[in-house]
Amino acid sequence: MYSEEFKNLVESELTKNSFIGFGNPNAKILIVGKEVSNSNDKEGMNFYKRNTEIWKSNIKNNIKQEDINDCSIEHNPLFAYKGLTKKENISDTWTNYQKLHDIIFERKDNSIKETIINFQKDFFLTEMSEMPAKTTKTAQEKIEFKEKLKKRKAEFFNKNAFIQNFPVVVLACSNYIWNKENDLQIKDIFDVTYSENKEYPKGFYESSSKNRFWIHYSANSEKLVIHTRQLSNHVKNDMLIEMGKIINQHLKNL
Repeated sequence: MYSEEFKNLVESELTKNSFIGFGNPNAKILIVGKEVSNSNDKEGMNFYKRNTEIWKSNIKNNIKQEDINDCSIEHNPLFAYKGLTKKENISDTWTNYQKLHDIIFERKDNSIKETIINFQKDFFLTEMSEMPAKTTKTAQEKIEFKEKLKKRKAEFFNKNAFIQNFPVVVLACSNYIWNKENDLQIKDIFDVTYSENKEYPKGFYESSSKNRFWIHYSANSEKLVIHTRQLSNHVKNDMLIEMGKIINQHLKNL
């Protein structure tokens, strides 16, 4: 059920008093957001603080996603808030994660309001910053933000065999990571380069200034890394459709 890489991560010093993530650790798709939201303060902070502890319990007891009850009080990170539907009050981010999921896996019922929110069956999600905050603005105002973000990229992402094994990584965290002329973080951390081909000659897709993504592949073409904005409000469906098509094709080519 749980890979050795994931077990090693959960037991490592990297995750002591830290945030691992949620969803299916055996998935082929990793989504990286900006930070853990604590908009629902007590509940959100409990979800953050107990993350590693619950993962350890899941591994010890070999808990599977189907073992988790719908909307259980504990909100197990293996399938957080299981049982939610599209008609309920979910965030724009989760709505867009579900849209992207439905496009990738060619679900035909993605417009039905009652559809279960089940992207966690096929995604594992983590955050680029481990510092909980209600908004990005609040997060970046914290004195230790830059230092801790740099450390998490260097240790949790760069040295993490579990993270590196995903064949698809969607960096939906905007300016929390970058490829700049003298600081090629995406290239260095994930060992990928821009894709330049006939369809994407510049290595990116753009439907508007706020709806675009950059495409990267490993040298052997087995890893796809997409870098884009946070998938929250004002995300256009055409961008999600294009992104989903690229991921779908990559998974078929593996």
